[in-house]
Amino acid sequence: MVSTNAVPPSVVHAGAQAIAAGYYHSMVLKGDGTVWATGGNEDGQLGDATKNNKNSFAEVFQGE
Repeated sequence: MVSTNAVPPSVVHAGAQAIAAGYYHSMVLKGDGTVWATGGNEDGQLGDATKNNKNSFAEVFQGE
């Protein structure tokens, strides 16, 4: 995996409560309520209000 945002996957997966994968994307729900996503986003499936693909994990939701 090519990292473009300096957040290595090991940091994202630390504290993971759930991991989900679609055909071209993956998401991680962490214990702090944040959601991190990577992969294809042509239809907005990453939930970050864009249609930009992510080559590395990016936080797309901040827990309450």
